[in-house]
Amino acid sequence: ETDDAWLPDAHHRNMSKPYETQHRRIAGLMLLVAVSLAVESALHLSDAIHPKGSNELQAGTAEAVICVALLWGASSLARRGAARYQVALGTTMFAIAGFILGLSITIPSGYIPDIAYHATVLPILIITFALIVGYGRATAGARQAPRQGDQAL
Repeated sequence: ETDDAWLPDAHHRNMSKPYETQHRRIAGLMLLVAVSLAVESALHLSDAIHPKGSNELQAGTAEAVICVALLWGASSLARRGAARYQVALGTTMFAIAGFILGLSITIPSGYIPDIAYHATVLPILIITFALIVGYGRATAGARQAPRQGDQAL
């Protein structure tokens, strides 16, 4: 049995290898960001990176929540069914919104390491979102077998 046996029929098995590689890359990007968020969250919650009086608890908690959401999205890509794309898209959109909010808070604070972190990771999240959209569309097209009588344009 091949590792693409989860696909419903032979047509899908033949189409799965490129999509499976893309799936792993997308999940890898999501995991990379999730790990960075776990580190950032730990640093914030331990008061290790900010001057006193900043919003460490709020920042650390927000980063932990976004981390868990991205882990959920990355793990959803390993499951069967179309819902995996919606979960991955939803969790990535949530992370993007969180990073935009984070930037809106860190820019006025002037704390360069936080600004740099948010400004670096936000484009990675946007690229991840675009890859998920493309991956979902490509695999949806591969799942739709041509019907009898359909002609190529």
